[in-house]
Amino acid sequence: MDKISILLALSGTKQSSTAAQMAWRLSDQLNATVTAQHVVDTYTAWSLLGNDVPGLIGSGPYVEAYETTCTSLRAIGQKLALKYESMFGSQKIHSDCIVDEGNPVAEICRRAADHDMVIMGHRPARAVDRFHGTRISIAEDLANHCPRPLMVIQDESKVWTKMKILVSAEHLNIGFIVAAIQTAKMLRLSPEIECLATGLHEQNPEHIIRDLREAYNVLCQVPLGVTVLGAGEHRALWSPNPVTFEMDASAETLLAIPTREVGGKRITIFGSAPSNFVRQLTLPTVLLCPEENLGRVRATESLELAVQY
Repeated sequence: MDKISILLALSGTKQSSTAAQMAWRLSDQLNATVTAQHVVDTYTAWSLLGNDVPGLIGSGPYVEAYETTCTSLRAIGQKLALKYESMFGSQKIHSDCIVDEGNPVAEICRRAADHDMVIMGHRPARAVDRFHGTRISIAEDLANHCPRPLMVIQDESKVWTKMKILVSAEHLNIGFIVAAIQTAKMLRLSPEIECLATGLHEQNPEHIIRDLREAYNVLCQVPLGVTVLGAGEHRALWSPNPVTFEMDASAETLLAIPTREVGGKRITIFGSAPSNFVRQLTLPTVLLCPEENLGRVRATESLELAVQY
């Protein structure tokens, strides 16, 4: 089997440095490869400075300013790549550093398709000043589009021993559940499943867990819990309206949140866009898992695996 591959979305922030350390830690633990990618954001630069139609002073000054800005951004990108290479050189891991240009989210998604996981630092919303609070960050936007599991890192975290996988009683995707369990094992974590219920499902949540264990023997080996949301909350977890849920995860537990595509848009288990979830994130680290594709372990393959057990 080929080595597990990690794509590290690299920037100059403190959170990105923490994400790099996490990527190196996982690489050493899993004997995985790490590809660091920095994207020179020529897309946003053109959005700010581009002036296609001549106005009062013509487009010339804007084009010149755009070219000057891009030159500076490229220089920053090269310095960042050199710094990264000097840092990981002492880590005894296999890692490359690539500098691309264009729309950061599109470029990261393009390379993510060839990797098993994406790791990216994110500046917590509480650290963003009020003048930039309404701007969507690259990590937030990437959460809406990333085709692979996305690990968002806001702060240093302890070494995990468990992965808590959240699922909805109103939407049970057994292929995803088993794929998530295999992903936890790939990360050498003990998987746990927490089933969230709103009370709309006709069947008692405990009976759902019982039926799952009876149908799929592989789930008999995994702790399953049930959390019933407040009596005043009557919306399904997959509804267009967000559901409020207080997440309680210990420092040794990595929380895995499923996402799926509905009507051309991606939503989390809480009914909100992944970008909104990341913006409001208070945990140091979270793993966003697309139900359709978990990278190394495909949902369809995992379903076959579950039936074999």
